[in-house]
Amino acid sequence: ATIDVFESLIFEQRMKQMKFMKEHFDKNTITPVFRDFLNNQISYHYFELLLLYSIAKSDDPTGLKASRIPDIMLSEMNSLQLMDERDINSPAYRRFLSNYIRYNTSAQNSFVKFTDYSDMLEREYSYALRYLSGEPFNYWLANELFNYCDKASPETVQKLHRALTQSDLKGDYAKAVSSKCQAEITAKVVKKEKPKEEAEIKEKESKTKEPRKSSQPFTLIDLKGNKVYLDDFKGKVIYVDFWASWCGPCRQQFPYAKELHKMLSPEHLKQVVFLYISIDNDEITWKNAIEKNGIQGFNTLSPGGWSSSAAQYFGVHSIPRYMLIDKNGNIADPNAKRPSSGQEIINDIVRLIKQ
Repeated sequence: ATIDVFESLIFEQRMKQMKFMKEHFDKNTITPVFRDFLNNQISYHYFELLLLYSIAKSDDPTGLKASRIPDIMLSEMNSLQLMDERDINSPAYRRFLSNYIRYNTSAQNSFVKFTDYSDMLEREYSYALRYLSGEPFNYWLANELFNYCDKASPETVQKLHRALTQSDLKGDYAKAVSSKCQAEITAKVVKKEKPKEEAEIKEKESKTKEPRKSSQPFTLIDLKGNKVYLDDFKGKVIYVDFWASWCGPCRQQFPYAKELHKMLSPEHLKQVVFLYISIDNDEITWKNAIEKNGIQGFNTLSPGGWSSSAAQYFGVHSIPRYMLIDKNGNIADPNAKRPSSGQEIINDIVRLIKQ
């Protein structure tokens, strides 16, 4: 069946379910909360089937491309709650969650099907980090690992499993994944060594070139395109803010961050750097977001999203993320308080200034 025929069938089914709801339940028989829950189940079921069509069917004669769902069919989906911990035990919601991430990751890949499971998981993970958190994120990641750990590389499985254990504070999801994927989780990952000739050339070059300013293993550039090193700020306390233009919670914190400047004395301000590290993919988007949000501080970019060198180095798996670095360049708090904490984060900063 074509997408039009298939959509007509499931839409008719959806209408029948909604009609049944209307005829058999009135305001006096169920609570508004339960009514919303049932309506959500009907919608989740409809859209999880619609999204599944793209994955399971292909209009491409080679079968190497997934099918794009017409935007008009998905327009109503935007009103659904993608993040709804109340429905986490609902099979319809869980299937919708999985199909939603897969479909949108596929769309980013021009609907070309992934032939490598590691690549698929890495890209889905990068997308999910932008839109999921808490219980929905834990379920989604655990489900993907459980289903594909034996098909992906141990390196990818171990990376995603570490992210799960950091996010899943209760450990229930991580435990379930470990029982299925123990072999991949504990497998020794052998790093590819550079050919001997290449290594020798690199060694010779390093001896002839001038010493690098810093051994910093990640890249930061400022608004003028100059390289930035954490060593540049030694002697000052650094309050790091990891963010991106597409991150709503990040933007919500910017007004509070401005207030922090006012809460510090002029003398203290001379000893503090508010370092913003964006993981946006391109400079134009990054610079436009700085201007739009009126960000006050030292702005830097480490492009590449979750694959950016700074995000990888510091193990940043969700944003906003805050960090405190002392005057000697040591990380004093890898998970510092948010600007909205007000006096609490000010106290932490001043404490480091006085050390």
